[in-house]
Amino acid sequence: MPAASNLASYGLLFAFITALLYGIVPLLIRISLKKVEADAGSFISTFSMLPMYITLALADGEMTVLPTSGYYFLLIFAAQGLIHFVIGRTLNWKSIQLIGAARASQINKTEAIFTMILAYLILSDPLTLPIAIGGLAVITGTLIISKSGDRGTSSKTTAGNFRKGVALGILTGLSWGSSPLLIREGLRTLRLPLGGGLIAAVSGALGLVLMLAATGRISKLRGIPLSSMKYVLAAGAIFSVATVTRILSLVEIPATVFAPIQATSPLFSILFAYLFMRRSESLNILVGLGAAFTVGGSLLIILG
Repeated sequence: MPAASNLASYGLLFAFITALLYGIVPLLIRISLKKVEADAGSFISTFSMLPMYITLALADGEMTVLPTSGYYFLLIFAAQGLIHFVIGRTLNWKSIQLIGAARASQINKTEAIFTMILAYLILSDPLTLPIAIGGLAVITGTLIISKSGDRGTSSKTTAGNFRKGVALGILTGLSWGSSPLLIREGLRTLRLPLGGGLIAAVSGALGLVLMLAATGRISKLRGIPLSSMKYVLAAGAIFSVATVTRILSLVEIPATVFAPIQATSPLFSILFAYLFMRRSESLNILVGLGAAFTVGGSLLIILG
């Protein structure tokens, strides 16, 4: 049986891979929003995750165990899918639409704060001084980026819409910040990370269908040309891989360690935005300073 230190190392590796992939996704969403509305894009990207989850769960044998996993396990991951995909993903797409990918990717990293607080209060996960200082740094980075103005967003973005985009990013953080706790709780019941991810993805896709149908917006899906969906599908594919690495990471390390590592993803978003999207994602010094606080706080927690 692998040593505990090796398992923790794998958990840290998966956490960093998750951060990298989550750093790429906002840029793909930003490109997608030029031709696809936020609600439709959120649905398509979530639905595109199902084939991969089904394939992995079948290959690993977890699909055959799901029918006997019990109602509690199924309900936990169904709830995680609704919170993470229906609420969190929809809010994230709308936030990116209003304030741009680089900024939104930093604002929604307030999820690290929510995860650490909830994990400490509910799961009794460790909350040491370095973790607390790192969390404060993430909050500071969020405050700085909220003062960075609306450069890099749509020309139609007003100051009010910028503030709305920041608020939606924080709400995204609240939604995504509670998600790791549900994953941990589900995996304590039964160690089926891929099966749990499949349940969450199915729950998220069905929840988005119901949301679009209830609001009369499901008809928008029929008018989207296939050529406009390639970036949406790419975002969904990368996000689905990130979700798997996220679950595998949480199997081995506490949520209070995973969350700050994942919080480094804005660094990758800013890097790729600078390299490939300078015209639509104009960056200023406050964006870089906010990222420095976010990433610096995360590294402090890891090294501490």
